[in-house]
Amino acid sequence: MFLGGSLSKVSVRVSKSYIFLFLSVAGLIMSPSVVLAQDLSEEAKREITEILDRSQKELNIRGFVALVTNSEGEIYAKVFVFSDVENQSSMQVDSIFAIASMTKPITFTASMILIEDEKVSLEDPISYYIEYLPSFEVFDEFDFVNGTYTTQRASNEFTVKQLLTHTSGLAYNFHSKEIVTARLQLTGAISSERFLLQHEPGEKWTYGPSTNLIGELVERVSGKGLLEFMEDEIFTPLGMTETSCTVLLNCMDRVERPH
Repeated sequence: MFLGGSLSKVSVRVSKSYIFLFLSVAGLIMSPSVVLAQDLSEEAKREITEILDRSQKELNIRGFVALVTNSEGEIYAKVFVFSDVENQSSMQVDSIFAIASMTKPITFTASMILIEDEKVSLEDPISYYIEYLPSFEVFDEFDFVNGTYTTQRASNEFTVKQLLTHTSGLAYNFHSKEIVTARLQLTGAISSERFLLQHEPGEKWTYGPSTNLIGELVERVSGKGLLEFMEDEIFTPLGMTETSCTVLLNCMDRVERPH
């Protein structure tokens, strides 16, 4: 996780472990014998299971579903769940999970469809598509003792590209000591008077709620609701029939709760 704009040593080690895990499994799957067979041999499946089982213990992952597909369909599927979770979990290969911030890349993909269709430009300022936005101000000086601060007007308005790359200056509360101290609400609602930015647009990377604006951009340009656009342009073409913002009542028993 990101804490205060930097990664802890533990986070770095875990990240490297995930990368190694991915490369190990990918290397096994992409070996010549597997590619030629267009399937996984029992030996390959056993090796993947051993790698994932070992990694689950080393990384202390409570539970997950591993799935491998090719152009023909599913070639490997297995549930990995710790024994102390099994009694509380009904995790199956077709369990439904809340993907939280993984909605970001899906929303960004929706915007890239409009960019490829030349309906949106990466270099356009966001106000070209969302006219009502307030003034853009950047934190100047901050007193952490009493929470007072001064701001200055941003030299530039952030662009679509800066929103997509988290370089707009928008920051989540948990990512900004200033925002937490000032108790500003930047996680969803847009101030009617101003945007308070952590830094000048394009100056550096800061994880923030830019997805909110990108989602609204998609709606305004496409003339559709965000979910409707995703279903028409992403989910349906890819056969993602159970990816949505809501869960049907007859699927509720397949929703996996976090542990």
